[in-house]
Amino acid sequence: MLFAVFALVSSTGLVVVARRCTAIQQRAQSLADELQGAQGQLEIFTGAISDELQAPLRELHRIGMQPMQPEVVDMDMLAREVVEELSPRYPRSKVWIGPLPGLRGDKALVRLALSNLVDNALKFSASAQLPRVEIGARSHDREAEYWVHDNGTGFDMANRHLLFQVFQRLHKADEFAGIGTGLAMVRLIVERHGGHVRAQAKPGEGSTFTVLMPTK
Repeated sequence: MLFAVFALVSSTGLVVVARRCTAIQQRAQSLADELQGAQGQLEIFTGAISDELQAPLRELHRIGMQPMQPEVVDMDMLAREVVEELSPRYPRSKVWIGPLPGLRGDKALVRLALSNLVDNALKFSASAQLPRVEIGARSHDREAEYWVHDNGTGFDMANRHLLFQVFQRLHKADEFAGIGTGLAMVRLIVERHGGHVRAQAKPGEGSTFTVLMPTK
């Protein structure tokens, strides 16, 4: 009798296990089908978008994958080089650069991030009566805080979650040029250095982008 009970229990257990295995196999196949469909859609999407959009996607991929080449970066000199390069496109704009502490990072990537922030500030403040951009910084115990402030159009903080996403814009394309990848690059570069970036603004009162970078 006891053996019969054991046999019944074992048989019931095997049935349950078999059913679970079948369910797992079906779920795995379903996920595989979904993945294959998603990959197909991605290929269709990539093939459909224009070269103008593919180029920044490739650049973002390169930024995220290329090995870092850390060195001591003179941020004062770097900021002046960036401003000197961009200023001719905005002859009415005044740019103030405060003392900037140096940091250790990939100079080319740091320059690209700063260039995107300064270019945005110049672009969105160009229509102000007296366009002005400020680049400043302060040192903390274990990190340096850098900011780029402008007195331009600003934006609604309710939409700030869109700022650093690819192809997201808070202004109309016919108002300001761009496809919405610059700030995504900034975020990616800053995060690769172990830092983070945030933004503060009010419509019509300008904006401030702040980058916090580790110094130790």
